[in-house]
Amino acid sequence: MRTRAEDIGAASLRRSVPGFWLFALLVSLATISGPASAATPSVATGNVNMRAGPSTGYPVITVVPVGASIVTYGCVNTFDWCDVSYGTARGWVSSGYITARVNSSVVTVTAATAPRIGITVVGFSKTYWDTYYTAYPWYGRWTVYRPYYRAYPGPPPPPTVVHRTATGSCSGGACRGATQVTGSNGGSVTRAGSCGNGHCGGARVVEGPGGRTAVAAGGCAKGVGCGSVRVGPNGGTVRHGVVR
Repeated sequence: MRTRAEDIGAASLRRSVPGFWLFALLVSLATISGPASAATPSVATGNVNMRAGPSTGYPVITVVPVGASIVTYGCVNTFDWCDVSYGTARGWVSSGYITARVNSSVVTVTAATAPRIGITVVGFSKTYWDTYYTAYPWYGRWTVYRPYYRAYPGPPPPPTVVHRTATGSCSGGACRGATQVTGSNGGSVTRAGSCGNGHCGGARVVEGPGGRTAVAAGGCAKGVGCGSVRVGPNGGTVRHGVVR
């Protein structure tokens, strides 16, 4: 037999179903969202400097030897510099010295070939600098080196869809589904929805190439009402309360 406290708790939960449902849906979206840029096995085609930023104005970290295996994580949107790792070193290499395999062909990384390879646009920031270069003697000179890089100096290449996933299932009188589309510039759109047992709702998460995210979600519960929330990339939030 349930206690009065348990009855009160259950009633409170039913009254707040839309809020709980939205929270659970956003958590589920976070679990299916993938990284903005995949790690791509690549090869260096010459003895090339790895630098601390996407310009010859940045310090040299190491020299990547010709034929060395590297991993490419993405390129600036002009695709002339790419973020790579070689052994334990992480930095930027001119794309003209990077090749990757597409099906049975080996191609040099360019703006035209990057979407086919699966290489997307990534940015360069103080966060990157702080993550990889604290042990170097020039680490404290970020303000000196920063002017060598201008983020997104030109328009990005036309985006195309490079990856698409969809899932769905029904059980116990309820159905749910989710889709995710990733573009060639690194952005993605994830949608999810669920309906059954008196509750319906959906959510959409849009992530730009630079990692900024906007979220919109809404839900309705039988006998309770409907609610929605929108969260912008700068953290601004708009909520519409339960409508009875």
